[in-house]
Amino acid sequence: CRRGTELARKAQNPVVLWHNLDHLGRAYDALLDLERARRVREEMMEVAAHAGPQYEAFTFTRLCAVAVLSEDWEGAYAHARRAHEAGTSFDVFDGLYLHYGFEALLRGGGKRSAREEVRGLAERAKANERDRIAYLRCLAVLSEFEGDTQRALDRLRGAETLAEKIGLPGDLWQIQRKIGELHEQRGQTEAARAGFS
Repeated sequence: CRRGTELARKAQNPVVLWHNLDHLGRAYDALLDLERARRVREEMMEVAAHAGPQYEAFTFTRLCAVAVLSEDWEGAYAHARRAHEAGTSFDVFDGLYLHYGFEALLRGGGKRSAREEVRGLAERAKANERDRIAYLRCLAVLSEFEGDTQRALDRLRGAETLAEKIGLPGDLWQIQRKIGELHEQRGQTEAARAGFS
């Protein structure tokens, strides 16, 4: 990714550079190197100003995800609001980022905006299993936010089953980690260990 980004800089094409930076940022996300991921996303924002408004909206979702992973809820909410205000629904982004923006909106007091986002995803979730995973993860976030951890667990189990079925290990480990956390919150130590393992 770093080599591709270097070559993209030389090409001086903002769209090509933006896409390469996005791939580099995803690599840093996967490594949980959040400081580098944030810096790459900030560079993406500079490039997006020359690539077009949709690239800015996409970049806000990426910045939101990094802020959520860093537990910077204020920053996450600000980025989620900017993406929402740009008129770009979260349902057009890949599922890896959907629940981050959704949770940021909820935590920041944008429950109405969050519900609008998840309603937009509901229709796509009927026809596409990948979108269904994202939809279930958003509903799990909502259930947890409302204090219903059992319902959140049920929704995450549905997402876990689909992630296993279609072979999405990147989603699967995150879902299982969250299942473990919810069991831990409920005082269910053995179930939490099983989720974390």
